[in-house]
Order: sequence, then C-alpha cells, then structure tokens
Amino acid sequence: MDPQLFIAATNGDLGHLRTLTPLTKLLLPSQLSPNQNTPLHVATEFRQLGFAEAIVRDCEALLRLQNGAGDTALHIAAREALSEFVEFFIQFRGLLRMVNHNGDTALHCAARIGSLICVEKIVEADPELCRVVNNSGESPLYLAVAAGFWEVPQSIIRKANLLASYTGAKGLTALHPTLFYPNYDFEIIKLFVEWRKEMIKEQDDLGLTPLHYASLYGRTEAINLFLQNESSSIYIVDNNGESALHIAAFKGHKDAVEAILNCCQDSCYLVDNKGRTPLHAAVLGDQRKVVKLILGRAKQGRVMNKADCDGNMALHHAAFHKFYDIIEILATSENVDKNVKNKTSLTALDIFNKHDLEGLRAAVIRNILIGSTGSMTMQHLATQAIKKMNQEIKIEELDDDDDDDDTNGINSIKQKESSYNTEKQKALEVNLLVATLVATVTFAAGFSMPGGYYENIGLSILSNKGGFKVFVIFNTIAFCCSVFAVLLHFHTSITDHYQRVRYMGIAVTFTSIAIVAMVIAFASGTYVVMANAKAFSLTPFLIFGGFTFLYLAIPFCDPGVEGYSFLHIPQRFIRRKIVQHVRYEE
Repeated sequence: MDPQLFIAATNGDLGHLRTLTPLTKLLLPSQLSPNQNTPLHVATEFRQLGFAEAIVRDCEALLRLQNGAGDTALHIAAREALSEFVEFFIQFRGLLRMVNHNGDTALHCAARIGSLICVEKIVEADPELCRVVNNSGESPLYLAVAAGFWEVPQSIIRKANLLASYTGAKGLTALHPTLFYPNYDFEIIKLFVEWRKEMIKEQDDLGLTPLHYASLYGRTEAINLFLQNESSSIYIVDNNGESALHIAAFKGHKDAVEAILNCCQDSCYLVDNKGRTPLHAAVLGDQRKVVKLILGRAKQGRVMNKADCDGNMALHHAAFHKFYDIIEILATSENVDKNVKNKTSLTALDIFNKHDLEGLRAAVIRNILIGSTGSMTMQHLATQAIKKMNQEIKIEELDDDDDDDDTNGINSIKQKESSYNTEKQKALEVNLLVATLVATVTFAAGFSMPGGYYENIGLSILSNKGGFKVFVIFNTIAFCCSVFAVLLHFHTSITDHYQRVRYMGIAVTFTSIAIVAMVIAFASGTYVVMANAKAFSLTPFLIFGGFTFLYLAIPFCDPGVEGYSFLHIPQRFIRRKIVQHVRYEE
C-alpha cells in the first residue's frame, strides 16, 4: 500500500483522496497492506468514518474485498462495535451474507463481543442471518450466550424468533452455557425453554444435556424448570451412561438430588455403563448428606445392595476409599447386606481390612462391619482355621522324591519361621530394656530415701512412718522382680532361641509386677514426704489410680481388641455405645 494513502486512511485525510486521479482510484483495490487490508479496512480500524464513506463512493468494489483473515470492512466494524460504520455498510445488502475464513458473518462478530446495537441493526436488516452457523457450528445466538451477554440473545429471539438457530460448537446448544456462569440469569433460561423447549433434551458431543449441566453446577431452579417441561430428560444418559442424578449425587448437590427424586422417584435405580447407581456416585464423591437422602427415599433394599459390574455395592466402594462416615451410614442401614461379596469374593470388611488401619475410629468401623458384638464372624474364623490346616497339610505332604518341591516348601517354612522369630526377638529386646530401666531406677531409689538421713547415725528420718515402710517394701519388690527378669534374659541368652521364647512369658510377668510396684513405691514416697499437707499428699495415689483405670479400660472399651472374656456382657454394652457415638473428624 502506498505509504501516503495508508497515512491518509489512518488520519482521515480527505484532501489526499481529492488528489487521486481517476486511474488511481480504479487501482485502489490493489493497494494492500501486508495483512491484505485495503484502505477501507484501515480507515475502519482507525474509526475514520468520513474517509470510509468517501473512498467507498470513489471505489465501491472495496466493500467486498477481504483481508488475509477473510474479513470485510463490515466484519471489522462489527467486531469493534462501530455501530455507525455498521449502519453505513449494511446499506449494501450483499455485504451482510459474506463470511470470513472461520465462516463468521458480521452478526457472529457482533454477537461474540455482545454489541447489542450492532446486533440489532444487522438482524433488522437481514433476520435470516440468525440461522447461519460458522465453521465450528456456532450460531450468533450461541456465541452471545457463551460469552455471557444476556441482552443480545433476547434481542435475537425477539426480532428473528424461529428463524434463529440455537446450535453451538461440539453439539452444544444455546441453553447449555446459560448454566455455567455463577451469575447465571434464570430469566434467560426460562426464555429459552418457552422459545424452544426441545433444547432440554439436546445432547452435546459428550452426551450431556442441559439437565446434566444444571445438576453439575447445582442449579436447582433450572432443574425444576427442565423437569416440569420435559420430565423424561432425567432418563437421558451421557456417553458414560450417567444420568443427571448421578452427577448431582457425585457433586453433593442435595437440593438438586431432592428435586430430581421428587419428580422421578425411580431415577435412583438408573445405572451407568459400569453398573453404578446414583448411590454409588454419592459414595464415590464422599457425599454423606446425599447418601442419607437416597437411603431415605429408597423404599427397598434393592438400591442399597445393588452391585456394579465388578460386583461392588456402594458399601464396598466406601470401604475401599476409607469413607468412615459413609461406611457407618450404610452398614447401620436396615436393608444393607454387609455380607455381600464382589466378583473377587471380597466383602466390605475384607476390603477395609486391606488398609491395615489403626486407631479407635478404624476399630469402630471394623466392628460395625463385623457386627455390633465385636466377635469375629463364623466364616472368618473358619477361613483362618482352614488356612492354618492347609499350611500344616502342605508341610506333611512334602514329597521326598521331588527335590524342587522339597526345597520350595522348606524355604517357605523357614521364611515364616524367620518372620515369627524376628517378631519374638523384638519383643524380648523391649522387655529387657524395660526391666533394665526399672532395676536402675529402683536401685537408685534405695539409696536416696525420701526425707533423707540423720547425719550422725545414717538412719532414715522417716523410717517410723507407715508410708515410708510401704515405699521400702514395694521398691524392693520392683527391684527384685526387674532384676529377676534381667537375669532370666541373661541366662537364656546363652541358650537357644526357643528357650528364650519359652521363658518370655515369665519375664514379661515379672517386669509388669516390677512396673506396678515401682509406681506404688513412687506414690508412697511422695505421700510420706508431703504428709503434713494431707489433701495434697493423696494426689499421687489419685493420679496413679486414674492411670491404672485408664490402662485397664482401654482393652475393655476398644472394639478392635479381644478384651476381658469374663466381663463380656458389660464389655459388649460399652462397646456398642462407643460404636454409636464415636464420629470421624478429618
């Protein structure tokens, strides 16, 4: 393009146009920038309306020339929301139907940026442009909605009505994107439904309907509107076989789930391509409130016990993902069968046990899955017995003629024995350490008597006190028992491992006695020193009693341990209360 002509177009210099000869004006279409823009394109970009009008009068052919992107000057005017330029260009009717390389008309460009004035001018000039879609399948109406401009689609529907297309990219309709924005306009949704309610059942390339998207974002008002007009849309599933209820349940939109169930109670029985119900979806999303809602609405156990293609019920999935609260909700539900096995023959308890979880909450959940009594199930006990029997049979069935089998079998036995011995060795080391510490402490306490000594004769000052005598007796018991345990370990260390294991029970017993005696000795020594402060002197005994009670209460209350068989009735009652009241907190 001639530099002077380019500068004149950007500045709107009409005087330069007057200096052009008729031949030069005929050659104006050949005056192009590197982007293939004509002087008319340049004048439009720089908003020089007078120059644009003048150059069109000199060479009308410029109107239909396209730049490198296929845009005419009208496309540029619409994209820049230059309403005066648009009004000038639409006088040339054939110009409105021209499309760029993307298939966009000027109406597409105006709708994409939400220019209401330009849209109205173009639609009034040619309403049929509203049905034109670009190369991506997008209509002007869809582009305006997808960009979040609510006034433009109202104008298009009002002026073009049924002439307008609602199609969008990838199978979407103009109704789909109305549900995306946080500040979505429900009135626009109502307008679309009243205008073309068939959009409610339209699916995009993923198989999702507007009802799916409304469920995804929890648009309860929209869900109610869609179901009032097309209740059958709840049964439309996406490419994965998931209904809108599946999505709402997974996302935890309780109001949306309730709205769908109020309209279509049987929708809770829908299954996806993996055989999963909305209850499965709620569990996978860890949505406790939705799980409770679906369980409350389901009249029969068929939904709770429905297994997917892998044989997993909702309870199996909850156990796999360690969703404690949901496990408790499902396992304590009246109609849920806790003994159902999946296709790998695993119950929910089997799956939960694979996590090898520790702690009170895990014990409570395990107790719920087993049964409120805290005892192992008959099948579990039988399985353990059969495994043990099979191991013994395999040992006896080692064939002398098959050296390889002998070697493999013996190696397997040795590995198990090695693992067992390692565990016992660790227990022995811990017991020896504890016994040594107790012996050290009590030995030192024997030479540093509470209350001190008389300087001249070396006797204890408090030797006549009852509490002192208790201190001496129990400190001596603790020292003797702990030393006995240490000597037992020392003696058996020079023998074989099995003898050490055999005497481990005795060592543990004496170490336990030593610990208790040491604590009593400490409390007695503290008491005799603080005898003048009567109330305060009893504090060590109270603390000791409290910790003793706690120590004994843990196996009594913990559902995860065997406990005390002679107290099984009160123990079972307490454990039931714990199961009922312990709640999981993240």
